[in-house]
Amino acid sequence: MNSKSELPSDITSSHQLSETNNQENNSTSSILDAVPEENSTQHKISKTVSLNSFSSPLPPPEILKQYEDMAPGTIERLLSAVESDAKHIRHIEIAEVNNETKKLEAIIDIEKEELRARISEANKAQIFALTLGIIGIVAGLITVITGSPVSGAAIIGSTFAGGLGMAFIGGRKGSAKNDDNEDE
Repeated sequence: MNSKSELPSDITSSHQLSETNNQENNSTSSILDAVPEENSTQHKISKTVSLNSFSSPLPPPEILKQYEDMAPGTIERLLSAVESDAKHIRHIEIAEVNNETKKLEAIIDIEKEELRARISEANKAQIFALTLGIIGIVAGLITVITGSPVSGAAIIGSTFAGGLGMAFIGGRKGSAKNDDNEDE
């Protein structure tokens, strides 16, 4: 039973597998021996990464020259692009200013109309109060002339008192409305 042919098949394959593993371990250890240790000066690789930035629309002159050396005409194209962008930004800003101006003009027009309406309302109220005052005075005078001086005086007095009261109360309400509108 010393020969391989006499061994059962599962023992033979197990023996071959262990020989293969030994060969692989030997080759792995030789690869590991070839890798330099950390403290070794062999095969040191260093990588440097740099980041350059600039805030103007154009890169610094040194970089521009490198671009021009790699692709002639680059500077002209970059300058055209920067000029085009600046022109576009100016157009946008002008449009925004014009838009804001139109909004403000519309607000001013609305406020003018509101002021005209308030003035018109005040004028109508004054004309109405004047008409009522004249009617009251005329009615009081007619009453005095027709023979009732006490009644006529009462009508004229109540007309003046009512007129003064309305002017005082109406003036207070109007100034309160103006104060409220100014707060807005």
